[in-house]
Amino acid sequence: MFAQNTINRVERIAVHHTLLSFSAATENVYKKYAQSAISPSYSSWIDKVQTQIPAQATILSWGSIGYLLDYKRNRILTFNQVGLANPLMNLPLNSPPNDYLKYFSKLGVEYVVWEHAGYATKSPQEYQGWTQIGYSHYRKLGYSMLSMYQFMRFLAGYRKPIYADNRVAVFKL
Repeated sequence: MFAQNTINRVERIAVHHTLLSFSAATENVYKKYAQSAISPSYSSWIDKVQTQIPAQATILSWGSIGYLLDYKRNRILTFNQVGLANPLMNLPLNSPPNDYLKYFSKLGVEYVVWEHAGYATKSPQEYQGWTQIGYSHYRKLGYSMLSMYQFMRFLAGYRKPIYADNRVAVFKL
């Protein structure tokens, strides 16, 4: 039952020198992303983004950059696709944008860092595709991600970013 999975993992270790269990870890595009994500220039870029936000302010980070943020400098709440499917979060999914604003305000969120482009981001079309998958968990993820994406797009039109580049935008909530 698990023999093929074990063989695939041993191959990834022997050939690709990785313990990561997903097949994309062997692709050159992922390897390039992973190398850049731990580079000093990437870390400097993250520092530049975070210094746009006052120290001690609470940040909501949606994207893959959350692991490099300075958690001593700011209180940071990270969101990712798996977290959005957690029913304990009680997110106001598919609700008007003001419900999101109230929800995040109650959590003390003052700033939002949205990684809207890059290797680890998905398009709304990809999220929409997830809603058509036969597995209910993926459908829920698709609807959750679409809902959060729509809120972020609302925020981008509602608030002028205090920082923006071709990958990330920072908004005061």
